[in-house]
Amino acid sequence: MKKLINLVPVLLLTFSISKTLAKDNDKNVTAPIYKMLVYAKKNKDDKALKYIGISSMANFLLGKYQKKATAKQKKIFENLLKDNIKYQGLPKVAEYFPSVDVPLVKPVYKNAKAFVESSVIYAGSERLKFQWVLAKVKNKYVIIDILNDGKSSLEKNKTRIHKQIEAKGMDGFLAIYKEKVEGMKK
Repeated sequence: MKKLINLVPVLLLTFSISKTLAKDNDKNVTAPIYKMLVYAKKNKDDKALKYIGISSMANFLLGKYQKKATAKQKKIFENLLKDNIKYQGLPKVAEYFPSVDVPLVKPVYKNAKAFVESSVIYAGSERLKFQWVLAKVKNKYVIIDILNDGKSSLEKNKTRIHKQIEAKGMDGFLAIYKEKVEGMKK
């Protein structure tokens, strides 16, 4: 009984430390979302892009073709993806999120990823519900995907990319993608 009584303060301290770490961790997960939104609204795209895991996204999108691609091809794809997000994705973020006061639900952690439910009212009346997906890259959480109705936005694009690579080869796909991204810059 005496051992149990002596153990209670240790257990309470451990519990309070773990709750504090969880809260800090939750803030570390949601902070990149808010920061990306703020910078996107201010048209500070290069700062907003720092909170998006472009390398992780590029690796996922290339999937099985990542091993077959040269280092140069991977870098070209990553830069095109970055420009795609800059010229198409971030302007949509600014449109969909007129305010950075976005409701975020406590993160759920699963398979080394954090899922943060959120919603936004679009066009004055339509409520869009989705989940931000974040992963730790170099000890910082970054946004790597968005789930809509549980479906990955990257998964949909991965299928299209793989079909183009199969049809045109990696260089052919990159040429098509480059043309598309260049059109976004105009």
